[in-house]
Amino acid sequence: MFILEKFDMPMMVLDKNRKAGFTLVELTIVIFILALLTAVTMPRFVAFFSRGDLDAFASKLSTYIEHVRDEAVYKKRVLYVNYNPQQNRFWVTDFKGDKDRAVLMRAVSVPEDIVVTDFVIGDGEKIFDGDVRIPFYPGGKAEAVLIHLKGREEKNMTLEIPYLARKVKRHEGYLEKS
Repeated sequence: MFILEKFDMPMMVLDKNRKAGFTLVELTIVIFILALLTAVTMPRFVAFFSRGDLDAFASKLSTYIEHVRDEAVYKKRVLYVNYNPQQNRFWVTDFKGDKDRAVLMRAVSVPEDIVVTDFVIGDGEKIFDGDVRIPFYPGGKAEAVLIHLKGREEKNMTLEIPYLARKVKRHEGYLEKS
């Protein structure tokens, strides 16, 4: 090994008789370690990225509903989250009198492999079909509602919209009104 003094930074130069590169044993060990790491971490990556459409949709809908509650407080007016089973989507309106004034936010469509099974409103009234309108008031209050979702492989999830709390709670399984 020689050091060149021509440059500010010392550099190493290999002897001309020695060939640069890795041996077959070194390459085999590195490939084995990489294969082992891939085998250990791949199931976690698959589980993370395919965490399920139901979980992803429940998270998206929870965030949407929390944003509506915040908007109702900020704008100091009643806002409604609407659901129509024929259109299979949620959207927000500002209700004045007997007509909707405007659709205030982009609608959230329910993916094809997820079913909104029912809504449990307030004192336990279950709504299986028909339009649903959930009010959010300027003081931060909302109608207490449970939204039941069913995904692939009969997996259920419940979104709980509490009367006062700002956060929508997500529960695994089908939660009955407590």
